[in-house]
Amino acid sequence: MKISKLLKLLRVYNGVLQRDMAKRLKKYASHVSRLEKGERSVSLEVINEYCDMAGIKLSDFFRIIEESDDSANIIELRGYINTRVGGDPQ
Repeated sequence: MKISKLLKLLRVYNGVLQRDMAKRLKKYASHVSRLEKGERSVSLEVINEYCDMAGIKLSDFFRIIEESDDSANIIELRGYINTRVGGDPQ
């Protein structure tokens, strides 16, 4: 799975709006939008902030990237988090 896609899935999965994620990152919402579309490069600091928001470890983030394909959706992400990472935000 692409990093940009996972960023968006994590944000949506946790019910966080782009504008709220932008505030958390101290960026504009348009910047978050471009990050999540893969139109901007993503720093490790930004990935770490998404992981903090989602309550997962950075290592889990990269494991999801490696083990998931680009067709993965939010339902598959929920299953992955529940079985491999251990948690459900809802």
